[in-house]
Amino acid sequence: MLSSPDLFIGYPSLSIGSLLILVSFLFKFTIVPFHVWASDVFLGMPRFVAPLIAIIPKFTMLCLVIRMMFLLWPQYETFSFMLDSINLASVVVGGLAGIFESNILRIVAFSGIANIGLLLVPLQTGEIVAIHASLLFFMIYFLTLFNLFSFIFAFYVKRTLLIDSLEDLKYFSYSSSFIGILFAIGQLSFAGLPPLAGWFPKLFAVLTLSESGHFLIAIFLLCASAISVFYYLDFIVNIFFSHKYAFVPCEPIPKLSLILILISSLLNILFVVYLPFLSYWILIALLDLFDPWSQL
Repeated sequence: MLSSPDLFIGYPSLSIGSLLILVSFLFKFTIVPFHVWASDVFLGMPRFVAPLIAIIPKFTMLCLVIRMMFLLWPQYETFSFMLDSINLASVVVGGLAGIFESNILRIVAFSGIANIGLLLVPLQTGEIVAIHASLLFFMIYFLTLFNLFSFIFAFYVKRTLLIDSLEDLKYFSYSSSFIGILFAIGQLSFAGLPPLAGWFPKLFAVLTLSESGHFLIAIFLLCASAISVFYYLDFIVNIFFSHKYAFVPCEPIPKLSLILILISSLLNILFVVYLPFLSYWILIALLDLFDPWSQL
């Protein structure tokens, strides 16, 4: 059990220790107002490191937040209104900022800001169903990112990454129309088109908020998340409609990259098939997580 003396003193007043913990969490999640550094860091880091930075720290912090919620719920509940505002602002800012970007990694950074904000909103209800929905959301976010980067790294030719900005997406059209179609399906999943994988987390978030009585937040969240649809559709436009008709040198896609593309695309398209199994194992993991802590 945590024994920091100021965590429960003066409840429901805001303690300094809790506030510092909250700020550190927000910084690691790269959400508003601690999001400014994310896009520049993504742009400057090696391309193969970007997927790890986009996933691992956020997953670690999410698991830690769930544990902290269970132990420190009175203090966590005190910040509820502020956290709701921050998460909803992250969805809006991430969606709007990505519209004006052309670099793919910067778009991924802003997309992460919007998705993490959307992911954290259901946690404010404090219910096990909401925590389950947030973890399932993160699994889907990991799947869609894996799908995106499997396409991008397929065009790593002679130590040069050909796919860097939206204009470079013309390589998909010139290499294979089939690969271009699969990539477009992946972006439609990001946008939340049913029955692809990206549609389910938004559905679960809205249903969880509605069932807990947060109807206004659910409606605002649904409208705000629709903003990011524009730059996902921009990917598709640049693949099929906006590229310059010029000769583009492109080597055949390596077999390993092609296998990763096919696997990630199938996982994306057929998500509804294995959703019950994934949901079941997440629920089992949550029960194992909360059972020993409930004895404290």
